[in-house]
Amino acid sequence: MDWLIAFLPGTIPSSAEDAILDGPDDVHALFWHRSELQKILETTPEALNQIQRSKLAKLDRDIRAAALLLVGAGKGMLHR
Repeated sequence: MDWLIAFLPGTIPSSAEDAILDGPDDVHALFWHRSELQKILETTPEALNQIQRSKLAKLDRDIRAAALLLVGAGKGMLHR
């Protein structure tokens, strides 16, 4: 779990330029991994310790803050 929680923030583009360069595959990977992590937490809530939960909460805030970039990159709209 630690590697996944550490890996996911790096897949969030920080600018439109990053979203264009990274491409939609990175965005799809971010959403897929986050969804899989959610499935684990729904069946095994104790899978994360408190530190991991705090990191995940920050990741979720960062995802919401970057929503327009993520959606644009995921739909390929920023490639045009």
